[in-house]
Amino acid sequence: MPIVPTFFTLINAMLGFISILYSVKFAIYYSADKVIFLQKSAWLIILAILFDAFDGEVARILNKQSRFGAELDSLSDAVSFGVAPGALVYVWAHISFMKIGFPEVYSRTLYIVLTLFVLAALLRLARFNVETSVKAEHPKSFKGLPSPAGGGFLASLVILQIGLVDPNSFVYQVFGRFLNGSHIENFNTFLYWALPFFVLILAFLMVSNVSYPHALETILGQKPKIQYFLYVFAVFGIMWLIREVSLFLFFVIYIVIGPLIVWFEKSGSSHV
Repeated sequence: MPIVPTFFTLINAMLGFISILYSVKFAIYYSADKVIFLQKSAWLIILAILFDAFDGEVARILNKQSRFGAELDSLSDAVSFGVAPGALVYVWAHISFMKIGFPEVYSRTLYIVLTLFVLAALLRLARFNVETSVKAEHPKSFKGLPSPAGGGFLASLVILQIGLVDPNSFVYQVFGRFLNGSHIENFNTFLYWALPFFVLILAFLMVSNVSYPHALETILGQKPKIQYFLYVFAVFGIMWLIREVSLFLFFVIYIVIGPLIVWFEKSGSSHV
């Protein structure tokens, strides 16, 4: 068993499980001052994405790739980017849309679409394991939306919505003066109707054949000079300052990239 890469992978799974516990904890002890539990749940999913991104890199650096590591990675991803986001979104939706109303038909709809999301994540991970060799070169792209991107988008959506109503958040301090109760209610109403469609789109993209670039390989794949790292560090520093917005936009852009690539390829072939 490759100890160091396995350690990173197990942290990924641990963060996903703790994220689920925080979602359950908020549902049990719900009150306005307990929203921090949902924020922690969402941020743990984002943190799990970082450990998931680097466990493979560590395995390659140490030349410790193994079938054991690949299977463990997929099992961990199923928890962190399938089950944890599903639990988070279901609990968050009930609380966020309380004023709008949460009829039984909507609750059942969320049950169904979030179950489909979890199943799509499992299928996506199983397909990746079957199609990828352990000793293969680092993939430049993926077939289907990677499950961390799907789970990350849902987590970032929760972070954004909570940040817009939290006076202590940076995004509220920047945009709060432009927002009032009606703006927040309109945003929540939009999310109320759009959320099931968002989840279904993510599920479809995960099991589709749409090609997505490897984000980490795209950023760090060419052994850049020190100036490049400084630029990347500066960009991420700015993103952290407005993290509630930039994190959401990052996932939106990445998710849209896949269909755009397909569209441009079909447009180009049609003109040949």
